[in-house]
Amino acid sequence: MKLGFDLTKIKFHYDHRMKMRKNHECLRRGKLVYLNAYDSNNNPHSNVFAFARSIPEETVIIAINFKNYISTFQLDLKNLTNLFDKSVINFNTMCYIEDWIIEEKGDYYFLLEVISEGYMRTLTVFH
Repeated sequence: MKLGFDLTKIKFHYDHRMKMRKNHECLRRGKLVYLNAYDSNNNPHSNVFAFARSIPEETVIIAINFKNYISTFQLDLKNLTNLFDKSVINFNTMCYIEDWIIEEKGDYYFLLEVISEGYMRTLTVFH
């Protein structure tokens, strides 16, 4: 088993992240909000660090798995309610969630449902 980083992919990694910052203003000047990640037993997840950056037009959630094994976790998004105008958080407001790293096509969700119920994710090794 080979551990560590593939040095041939480091340039791609940094180029991709710089492109993301250039294309998404919220990554450059968005308000920072820390998020809590929980394991399947509803305990704070010790391997996952998560935060959001937000401007009125866009919010990005970043979660990082710091371990060399897959981590499944639920994000508590209640801290995001302070970012939105109270009139926006209702049963009719939709949000679009997509993965910018693997460029996976996203899907639409009710914002209130995502915030109140949390958001389950699985991250691969050091993803």
